[in-house]
Amino acid sequence: MKKSLLLSIVLVLTGLSSFAQWEWQNPAPQGNWFNSTFFTDSNTGYVVGDAGTILKTIDGGTNWTTLSSGTTGNLVSVHFTDANTGYVVGGGGILKTINGGTNWTTQWVGINTLTSVYFSDVNTGYLTGCDCAGIGLDNTGHIFKTIDGGTTWTDLPVPLINNPYTSVFFSDTIHGYVMGNGMLFKTTDCGSTWTSSTSAGDISSMYFPDASTGYLAGGGGTIMKTSDGGATWSAQASGTTDRIIAMHFTDANNGYAAGDNGTIISTSDGGTTWSTFSNGTAYSLSSVDLSNAGAWYAVGPYGTILKMPGEGSTWNMLSGPVTTANLNSLYFTGTGTGYAVGVYGTILTTSNGGTTWTVQSSGTTQPLNSVFFPNANTGFAVGDYGTILKTTDGGTTWTRVYDHSYWLLNSVFFTDNNTGYTVGYDRLWGNGINLKTTDGGVTWTEQTGGQYGGISVFFSNANTGYIAYGDILKTTDGGTSWNVVWPGIPDYFLHSIYFTDANTGYGAGNWAYVQGGWGAFIIKTIDGGSTWNSVWEGTNMRLNSVFFYDADNGFAAGDYGTILRTRDAGTTWDTLSVQTSNSFASVFFTDDMTGYVAGSGGTIMKTTNGGFAVGVVDKQPASTSKNSLKIYPNPATERITIKLSETGNKTNGTVFIYAIAGQELIKQPVQGSNIELNIGLLPSGIYFIRLVNNDTIEFGKFVKE
Repeated sequence: MKKSLLLSIVLVLTGLSSFAQWEWQNPAPQGNWFNSTFFTDSNTGYVVGDAGTILKTIDGGTNWTTLSSGTTGNLVSVHFTDANTGYVVGGGGILKTINGGTNWTTQWVGINTLTSVYFSDVNTGYLTGCDCAGIGLDNTGHIFKTIDGGTTWTDLPVPLINNPYTSVFFSDTIHGYVMGNGMLFKTTDCGSTWTSSTSAGDISSMYFPDASTGYLAGGGGTIMKTSDGGATWSAQASGTTDRIIAMHFTDANNGYAAGDNGTIISTSDGGTTWSTFSNGTAYSLSSVDLSNAGAWYAVGPYGTILKMPGEGSTWNMLSGPVTTANLNSLYFTGTGTGYAVGVYGTILTTSNGGTTWTVQSSGTTQPLNSVFFPNANTGFAVGDYGTILKTTDGGTTWTRVYDHSYWLLNSVFFTDNNTGYTVGYDRLWGNGINLKTTDGGVTWTEQTGGQYGGISVFFSNANTGYIAYGDILKTTDGGTSWNVVWPGIPDYFLHSIYFTDANTGYGAGNWAYVQGGWGAFIIKTIDGGSTWNSVWEGTNMRLNSVFFYDADNGFAAGDYGTILRTRDAGTTWDTLSVQTSNSFASVFFTDDMTGYVAGSGGTIMKTTNGGFAVGVVDKQPASTSKNSLKIYPNPATERITIKLSETGNKTNGTVFIYAIAGQELIKQPVQGSNIELNIGLLPSGIYFIRLVNNDTIEFGKFVKE
């Protein structure tokens, strides 16, 4: 039975980003999985992918602009009928633009999964998909057709398969094909009736350059060809055993195919022979397309875009990752200089605020879980097999200063240039590992109470520190003794702990019940860890990192692109929208507005507006709080002067100076309108200032050279 469905336009979106202002730094320009690409002319092209990603280029791929899709659903197929009119489908329904992607309208046809879109002319188009999720849904494939440019769609009567149709393709306005569940179906009357063409088996892609000639490709490097419109098929020798995922032909004889492990092959004799191209990537390629200037493009995971300028030339990377290794920890020593560490011994560094990241040689292939710099040049990274690395030249070279066959070290923290701690577990004996150095990492000693290990260690001052995992432990004597201050809750696990002063601290993690169900939580103490209260809970995810820029402004990051922000010392938390479903393992802010997250697949993202969406007014914690102290000179070497935000104002209050990791270093009463402070004893680095004057709080930042 045919159903004519009038699509409702539920949202109109401009080209400005509707997501939080988080920009990709690795991979760039995007790190999501790219699923489909389409070029409308020699220079203008589009790429769509996971988490609602739509990119556009107008210069042949040299530069790409992120367009707003208005959805976080995965987008899997794109097709344009002219320079301005295009369609994108996926988990978020149908998106249509009539102005080259500046605006998109969201449409819906009544099923939850759309897999492919193809237009045979400017008005006539086809969709494939399935009601494939949820209770009571029919779980069968659907094909929809429009004859009015997408204003209305008709659900066509088709052979039912217990899976979605995965792809649709028309060789002209009359002859078309759909495939799904190992079957290929053909129409010769514009979709009115469909007949089985072949039992295709493990097939991922199809392309029909004309009504008679067609190609199917799939697992094991399979390629089959028909020369009689699908009546018979013959196998071809592709020269690869990798799955072929995408194909594109310019005519019956000339075409390219791409697939797993970076495979790109081409034929110029109708598939009789295939040639293999190297391209510098081992990632699976999901789509290949041709611009009318003769340039070829292929896209895939981790923001990969390849281009071949002309027939028979080489394929070059237009974009892609510096690394795809999962990143576990971030640390910045200044506004521009930062470090990220992760699996396979990965160490990345930036000196320009993340505009570029460079891979450093770590000398190890072991996973690195935590990085910390007590000053601008000296840093430590810890990881598996008891690995402790040290640099004294800002990350240019790293030296292994400790290792142990069975130890897993998870976190490292230094209270000064010489005194540091690292915690973890002994996988052989099952007990915790708790190490301390007092000579800048030359020697490390297991502490009394070493049976207590953990995921995160943090010191609020030289003597007072905390270790967290299932419990929270506290020391007030520099680690000589440890006591449980939070015995934890069964099935609750802390992954990160952070203190803003001697009394106020936060822990973030996840809970999981054996009988099912899991989620995330944040707890807070205001009495130095004696008591802890829950301040936030969420479901179906976990939090991996918590960080506070000052006493009021904090962030937490976790699975599925989760970033939370508080502006009122944890009383309320905003969920910041980020256009990725990648998991974040670490969050770090260098000031109230500038921050970074890092995580799975080498993901690094940056915000310069506190992470809020474009057009959203930033939320101040209170009308009496200002981020407006004027500090000079800045950078400074010996002394700084703090000038109040309003001329003529005077203070009779207290000034606090914090290290970038949150430790309180200086606290002193101050008076007057111009406050001078001696910072000569502070090591080089970035510092934050909080000035409290009656009910007014002002913030600032300076760099000590």
